[in-house]
Amino acid sequence: MTQTQSRTIINFFKPPKEQKSYSDEQIQMPLSPLIFHILSELFGGKKLHGHDIMTQVENEMDTHIPTATVYRTLKELRAKGWIELTAPPENAMDDRRKYFQITDPGKRMYASEYNRLRKLLAKAEQQFKENPAFQRNTP
Repeated sequence: MTQTQSRTIINFFKPPKEQKSYSDEQIQMPLSPLIFHILSELFGGKKLHGHDIMTQVENEMDTHIPTATVYRTLKELRAKGWIELTAPPENAMDDRRKYFQITDPGKRMYASEYNRLRKLLAKAEQQFKENPAFQRNTP
């Protein structure tokens, strides 16, 4: 038996390390910027159709997002149960459009990501306070 085979056998018989338990939210973090912005648009209870979501997210992110990317992401969020189709609002001009709203799991994911980003920003702010020379060199 070679040394490599011997090590494999020895490692095989080691007791397994204690497995950490992660919630579904922790497993899916961090959210992509696009997902975060979509959930942000729907978070306040708004009912929006795909094109409105795309337009508002593009304005927020100050970039063009391909239409297929937005609709693929909406489909993914529906599959995860974070958003759902809803009836159009009463003032809707086109009944053919699909309207979306955020679900409770979607709100939890948005809130979890918000808290994660808030902690990250607090850390960055502390680092800027501790390094005033660096702060002077930033735009």
